[in-house]
Amino acid sequence: MAERDWELSRIREGWSLTNTSDRTARNVHVEFEGVMNGRPWREGVTPVGGLDAIGVIPPRRTVRLVIANPETAHKVSVRWRSRLRTKTWEKNV
Repeated sequence: MAERDWELSRIREGWSLTNTSDRTARNVHVEFEGVMNGRPWREGVTPVGGLDAIGVIPPRRTVRLVIANPETAHKVSVRWRSRLRTKTWEKNV
């Protein structure tokens, strides 16, 4: 999976992440990085809500990600397993 396989959007409650590929992503973990009041912060999120299994995002499924300081995030990293490989996708936001 590459960048074309994920879509990240800013929503009122935080962020939404869509698996736009034709494969199920497993062991998905999303990490946000940002700066608030001059101090760097990092927060990890494992998608749960509305999924059949924790951290498993089927093809074309969108999950909502709620973090403490969404307005100060500047980088997002998604780590997941596809088949037998662990992959990473990063995006500056």
